[in-house]
Amino acid sequence: MSAQWQEFCNTLQETGNELLLAAPDDQTRAEGVAYLARLAAYGIERHMMGSDRLTNGLTFSAPRIGGYNPDYRIGAANLQSGRRYRIRGRMNEAYRIGLGVYSLAPDGGLLLDDYKVLMAGSPGLGHDGDFDEQIGPDMASEKGLHTCPTTNLFLVREILLKQGGKRAELAFDTDEQSANHDLLSVERMGQGMAAVQHFFNGSMKQFLSWTNHFASLPNIMEPLLPEFDNKLNGDPGTVYYTGYFNLHEDQALVIEVPDMTCDYWGVMLANHWQEPLPASFLNHVTAKKDDDGVARIMITSRDPGPGGANWLSTGGRSRGVIWHRTINANIRQTPRCTLRG
Repeated sequence: MSAQWQEFCNTLQETGNELLLAAPDDQTRAEGVAYLARLAAYGIERHMMGSDRLTNGLTFSAPRIGGYNPDYRIGAANLQSGRRYRIRGRMNEAYRIGLGVYSLAPDGGLLLDDYKVLMAGSPGLGHDGDFDEQIGPDMASEKGLHTCPTTNLFLVREILLKQGGKRAELAFDTDEQSANHDLLSVERMGQGMAAVQHFFNGSMKQFLSWTNHFASLPNIMEPLLPEFDNKLNGDPGTVYYTGYFNLHEDQALVIEVPDMTCDYWGVMLANHWQEPLPASFLNHVTAKKDDDGVARIMITSRDPGPGGANWLSTGGRSRGVIWHRTINANIRQTPRCTLRG
């Protein structure tokens, strides 16, 4: 046990050293230390304390990494091969709920096994917004969610377009009673520590490679590279565009989101490590559109004043990641960027 603990500590230190060397400045380095701590904390909770942190069968402690969308609330539950599950609830003021089952790799990569979307008018959604979906290996996709032998993760993605709305009510349960808590064996503890190491080390390396690419092309937007996109496999209707702002104090970056018909679009800012910045996000409802239907979004550290209806603050940062996502849009068009100042 002591050798496994020492290996765990060594991996954390080595990963931290790599992260510190990769940071472009001291401020970003400080945020990187907090980022690594959050990765490790989530890995410990998921792989070593999961059943102790559930709300109605779900955990809502998913790490806000890799461009996590602030309009989302993501709930998760571990699945076991061959078992049947059930997700019940009521939409309330949620705009859209995505239900997905996945095969999760140890490094955090996702393979989508089945997915279902609930919106106003969706089949199986009651007039009061109630729903009840079955999950299991014998389920046809049109009647529930079908799991594969490798399926080990359930995710629910809830979109609430305006802050302060009433979130959905959700409850997740299984066809079998959970076993009584057993004493934590040395073997299980060792497996848990190994899984945590793999998670925070793999996630840090994966998303750092993404950031390095984004930062090499500052102040423009581009479609997310296919090799990155293939790692996400979240909502199958989502298209991603990414960028990296690198601004002096007196500069601003203006992003033009084109007029489109879609279920959803959003623009958000994240720090260098791809953790979302507080309150620096807009969507197709909260953004103000000009007469031509284009939403012009200004990214700057300073409040632009009365004309800055779509201001996204960098929070004093000179650099960070930009994410733009659309769901079921009628066009695929990269937003145009203009650097001012």
